[in-house]
Order: sequence, then C-alpha cells, then structure tokens
Amino acid sequence: MRVKALQGIATHIPEFLYDYWLTTNVKTGGALLNLAPGWDAYDLLRQIPENKEAGGSLNYREATIHIGGVSSVNSPTGIFTWHSHINDLCFFSPQDWCSFLLSESLWSLLLTPNYYRTYTKIEDQKNIRCEKYIRGYTQNKTPSVELMIRRFKKFIMSNIEPMSYEDMTQKALGQLVGIDVSPKIKP
Repeated sequence: MRVKALQGIATHIPEFLYDYWLTTNVKTGGALLNLAPGWDAYDLLRQIPENKEAGGSLNYREATIHIGGVSSVNSPTGIFTWHSHINDLCFFSPQDWCSFLLSESLWSLLLTPNYYRTYTKIEDQKNIRCEKYIRGYTQNKTPSVELMIRRFKKFIMSNIEPMSYEDMTQKALGQLVGIDVSPKIKP
C-alpha cells in the first residue's frame, strides 16, 4: 500500500511496483550508497563522476554504483535500475533500449547532469514481442550489441508508419515496446 506522503524519487514509482520498491534488495557488487528515505535524483547524481557513465540497481534506501567509461557502463540488473549519461542527452540510446528490454528490470532511472527521466515496463506482451525480435535465433544468449541495435531498429521500423528511427520520440518508442516513458525532469 502506498504511503500518503511520497517524497523524492518514490513519487515516480508506479503503484503496481511500490511494494517491490520497499522490499527489493539491491544487487551486490559495486559501491553501496546508503540513501535517506525520500531521496531524490540529485542525491544520487552528486555521488557519481561527471566524466564517466555509471549505473546500478536501487531501492527506496540504497543504490549500487558501478563506474563505466565515457560512453557506457556495464552493471548488474535488478527490478529497479539506473544509469547516467555524461551529457544532457536525456533519452535512451538504442543500446539502452535493448539492455532494458532484455533485462529483468521493470523500472529504470536515467540521470544526466541536469535532467532525469524514468522508464517503466507496463505491457508484457509488447515487451516480450520486442525482446524475441531482438534476440532472433539466439533466444538463450544475448546477441552482439551491433546485432541487437540493428534488430531493435528493424522491429521499430516494421511497426510504425513511414518515418525515420531518429524522428521517433522516446514516448513513441516506448509505446511500441510497452514501456512508459516519463517527461524529462529537472532535479
């Protein structure tokens, strides 16, 4: 049951995931950051490097932090995940979309230096259909990044009216694959 006085990042957790938010443990590995209940995006943002991407899993009181390179980070998944971009491009890249779709994560927080956005899996059938398309004949393995991205773009292009992938908004991409995408938010 949702607490009446939600604060911080918890205001972005959908009601159907809120009990998980309160009871899920973060994945082990990486640095563990203890956060106060009611923490917000800025509390996490100020703990990560400005010149490298970072990511991890999180819950209502803690987050793991894994540091990557300037363009990507490899971190374990969980029900609630996050990652950062070092620039203010506050949207999932094709690789981010593929990673999120293929992961166990149901909710993800994207942080940039000045904004954040959340992504929530809401339509299982669309998620599964896109995931199968991305995996192709490699159902039990994750295909190469290049192949995943090609398949993801092909899936999107085969399910929309003629327009380029680059012209699609994050919201429109999310609707095709069953993911709710929040507006860009200033912390």
